[in-house]
Amino acid sequence: MMTDNVNLMNGDEQTASSLSEETSKTPPLSPELLKNSPYSSIAKVKYFTEIEQICLDKSISTENLDQFFKAHWLRDKMGGSFARAQEMLAAYKQYVDEVPEEARAIEIPDQIKDAFSDFTAFITWYFRLSYTAIQSDSVKIAKAEITQLRQRNAEILEELSQSKEQATVLNNEKVNLINLLEQQRELSSKLEDSLQEAEETLAGTQSELQHAQNEIQLLQQTVGTLNQQLSERKQELASQQEYQKQLNDENKAQQVELTALKSQNDHLQRTVSDLKVSVSQLEQDLSSVQ
Repeated sequence: MMTDNVNLMNGDEQTASSLSEETSKTPPLSPELLKNSPYSSIAKVKYFTEIEQICLDKSISTENLDQFFKAHWLRDKMGGSFARAQEMLAAYKQYVDEVPEEARAIEIPDQIKDAFSDFTAFITWYFRLSYTAIQSDSVKIAKAEITQLRQRNAEILEELSQSKEQATVLNNEKVNLINLLEQQRELSSKLEDSLQEAEETLAGTQSELQHAQNEIQLLQQTVGTLNQQLSERKQELASQQEYQKQLNDENKAQQVELTALKSQNDHLQRTVSDLKVSVSQLEQDLSSVQ
């Protein structure tokens, strides 16, 4: 295994360069970030390890977590929120329920641990022996980044110059808009004054109109009363005319009757006169007879 490691470490610099380039392009994952992230797999493993350590310290069986284990113990050890501690405790209970005890007791064999240690040592020595190539690539990358930064700086300066011009234009537009706003405010104030005067005039006109309507209503009531009185007066005149007609008819009838009575009176007077003559003649005749 060590021979293979030496052969790999003595490989061409192109492999080291490409590996370093990939390493430079991929942002490194901070172990502290992984450790502190409450949602990473590493954090979950740390929670599970701490749960088992607490069980060992307090002589609690992992089968009896529901009865004896307190979530705030885990929160005090790991930090974070109480809800996260409860969530991880529930996840560990699920792990205990689903995974058999013999499987939970499995340990990584020593051969695998040794092989992993050799692989870690190989990676460490590979980067140590590739330091020169990595540094050279790092310098090239840094120079390229500097060139890009300078170009970007020039672009930013150009954009800044254009931004200043645009800012000047915008300031001029702002001044124009402010002046226009002031004019609009003055116009609005004048319109408000005119509107207030119009409202006052309208209120006066409405008051006069209401007064006129009241007078018209009174006149209409007076006209109605006069019309009613006129109608009653007409009815009275009609009654009086009818009564006058009846009186005229009666007067005519009385005049006719009076004429007849006069005629009868004249006839009676002539009759009386004739009777008087007859009586006088009779008296004369009687006198002569005696």
